Amino acid sequence: PVSSLSLVASALAPRARPASMIGAIGDEPQGPRMAVGRGKSSWSGTGGKGGTAMNGRSHHADDDENWRTGTSAPNTSGRHGSVAWGALGPGVAGGGGRSGCGNGRGRSAHSKGKGRGSPWQPRCWPDCCPLCGGGRLNGLQTAFAHLGSRAHFSAVESKLEGLMTSTSAPGDQPMQVAEFLRDRAVHALHTELGFDVEQLASHAPALEEKRRAAQRFRTQISCLPAVVEWLCVDRRWNLAWDQREPQQGRHGSSIWRAPDLDMMRSRCCLDEGPPLLREVQLPARVPPPEQAFWCVQAGKHRFPFEPSSRLAVAALLESGQAPEDFDLICATSLLKALTGDPSRCADTFYLQRYGRAICAVHVPSTFHSFDTPGHMVEALLCEPQQRAEPKCYYCVSQVRIGERRVCYTSEVDARDDSGRLVEIKTSSNAAKGHMSSSKVALQVLLNGSSSVLSCSLDSSKSVVQAMEKLPVDEILERHRDSITAAGQRVTLLLERLCCHELLSDSCSAAGGSPLVIKMTFDEIGEPVLTPAPLDVGVLPLGMPPC
Repeated sequence: PVSSLSLVASALAPRARPASMIGAIGDEPQGPRMAVGRGKSSWSGTGGKGGTAMNGRSHHADDDENWRTGTSAPNTSGRHGSVAWGALGPGVAGGGGRSGCGNGRGRSAHSKGKGRGSPWQPRCWPDCCPLCGGGRLNGLQTAFAHLGSRAHFSAVESKLEGLMTSTSAPGDQPMQVAEFLRDRAVHALHTELGFDVEQLASHAPALEEKRRAAQRFRTQISCLPAVVEWLCVDRRWNLAWDQREPQQGRHGSSIWRAPDLDMMRSRCCLDEGPPLLREVQLPARVPPPEQAFWCVQAGKHRFPFEPSSRLAVAALLESGQAPEDFDLICATSLLKALTGDPSRCADTFYLQRYGRAICAVHVPSTFHSFDTPGHMVEALLCEPQQRAEPKCYYCVSQVRIGERRVCYTSEVDARDDSGRLVEIKTSSNAAKGHMSSSKVALQVLLNGSSSVLSCSLDSSKSVVQAMEKLPVDEILERHRDSITAAGQRVTLLLERLCCHELLSDSCSAAGGSPLVIKMTFDEIGEPVLTPAPLDVGVLPLGMPPC
């Protein structure tokens, strides 16, 4: 079986921030700050995650090579740092809600690059193992995973020819890896190979504590009933969002700022479905990417070109429903984060109470580019919309998860002749199952699509060569186990979120309004909650009293 430590290899790889992406998302909220990393743990793969790490991702405006600027809560304890509440209890901010676990969301101090507010330290391992060759060692946990692997143990055993005392590979337990490296012959060999054995061994206790914390988390998840139909849908309806330029302020406003509720409601087009699929003759060349101004601004997540996850609140009010009748109002992204999807766990969420409901705003860690094969294929297959009236399309879902009522929005692609939603997936490597992966299964479960239109491209990604319509029921049945595990995890973390101390009715900001809370995820995928900067707005302006 694959070592659990090896799961982190791709997630820990440092990524350079493209110069063109600087300042993308919008105005950074002001307030007290501290550097909080966004490292990924080898043990974050618990409870059936719904996806894989993002590829080629750009970064948030206040990121510096995978670092995010966070916020300090008021320090009333007399200690340096701020109180951060993880899913299992209080700790120190920057520590992922746990003391003694290292930086819970902090990236390794020995990773390449330099985080804002953190002294740079040299790495204590080579880029790749000179003895074994193979892939790059892109992070501390990747290095431990390699050192504990059977392949590396066999290479060491052959090199030393009986000089070492160890008789078996240390596996995925960091303390055993450290003990293995303390062997005199092994120590000397790895020093010669470019490993700083003493520095590596000093990190073992923190890594071991994280591994044990992940084991506890998996145990808690597994105690919940394994139910495949955990998402109980009460109602779904379609919604279009008017993306036209605002009359004032052509570039719109930052995602951090709460928009006016009346403006949001005026842009909601209830019961308007996505574009109709049209027939095309294959092979078909995809059209050039959309270069309109609204596309660029929507890609930067600026209002009103993109409504943000506040859309669910406006949709409920516009349809005559009371938001306070729900426990959570959000977008699909938050539910994906609760399943452990690493791309969503890398993002930030801001939460605020509105009566009984917790309302959420999702701040992505990436830009959204329209210059991709997926968007160009959608333009090819869907009935064209008027350039003067650009719109994006959503499905609003009212569901029950465990004992909690949730309302969320999901962006949708198209509809067929019978009005059923169709998810369009594009790949130049469809044979490997990308079109019906567990990530796609979770996506269509949440957004209500009835089928997936699988589009295969040529190697240049400029020509659609084949298409196949895959029924959602078959995809969900194929990934029954992962969907069930995702439900266990979501049910557990949703209940904890709704009962969290920082989101109780007693937590209010100055003036009596409910406190805005920042939520990130630590290395094992558990939520970490801290007070947000004062100028971050979640609820739209002008909300009726509840």
